[in-house]
Amino acid sequence: SVNEYSGFSFSGDEIARISAADYDSRRFFDEFVAQRRPCIIVGQLPHAAFDKWTLDYLEQAAGSEVLDIEYRDSTQGRYGQGRNKKMTFAAFLHELRAGNEHLYLTTQELPLDEEDRPGVMAAPVQQLTADFPLRPALLETLIPFTYNLWMGNSRCGSTSGLHHDFHDNLYVLLQGRKRFDLYSPADALRMHTVGEIVRVHANGRICYRGLLTEADGVDPQRVVGSVPCLPAQFPPSPPPTSPGRGAGRSLVASRSSGGCSGTGRGRRHSWCPGATEAV
Repeated sequence: SVNEYSGFSFSGDEIARISAADYDSRRFFDEFVAQRRPCIIVGQLPHAAFDKWTLDYLEQAAGSEVLDIEYRDSTQGRYGQGRNKKMTFAAFLHELRAGNEHLYLTTQELPLDEEDRPGVMAAPVQQLTADFPLRPALLETLIPFTYNLWMGNSRCGSTSGLHHDFHDNLYVLLQGRKRFDLYSPADALRMHTVGEIVRVHANGRICYRGLLTEADGVDPQRVVGSVPCLPAQFPPSPPPTSPGRGAGRSLVASRSSGGCSGTGRGRRHSWCPGATEAV
């Protein structure tokens, strides 16, 4: 079978709402991460100081950083079309104060180290790390992969297209509203995907033609040396500690209304912290 997924699937039940105070990292991992089961964590992220994040504070912390900012021509236009301009963070925040609804801060290109390995965060998140825990206690069994920040204005709402990540996400909404439409990996073959799906692993890892990987993201050519294929899209993660569990993701579409948010992503044997449309 092409689709071997064996984790959580939607059956009409509401997504669980939990309090971080009721879970330790092991229980949270077993009940949600390992089962590929989404949840809503109610309340504030412990040991975070997001209440400090006014536009003035953000400008003081990282205003001189030059960023790639997405833009659209009208409030009916869509982001994610590859249209970007360079702006300082201070200039972008000035436009937000003025009510500009045509600009959007999204993920930034990650810096590389001396061995060309990507970092886990870029500006302006790098300048704000003192304000949030890099490894929240609830996710201490996972290793951070990336931290991102999203910010924009939209009185009528804006949407991102249906897509999936290869890593677990912790999304922290700081201001505004956000709606997620979620689909299980069990439904992957019913979707009109850009690439041809050739395998869905038991843990939900989706593989496309030319991008086949093991369940943990490792290129199978590195493992058995007999399956020629292109490198995986993401750096490989260590083998999972138990079969059938690892870095799979639900397909997700989202709709935002105003606000700023940010998130982190991680892998099983990889972590995913996050923040809001402004972490």
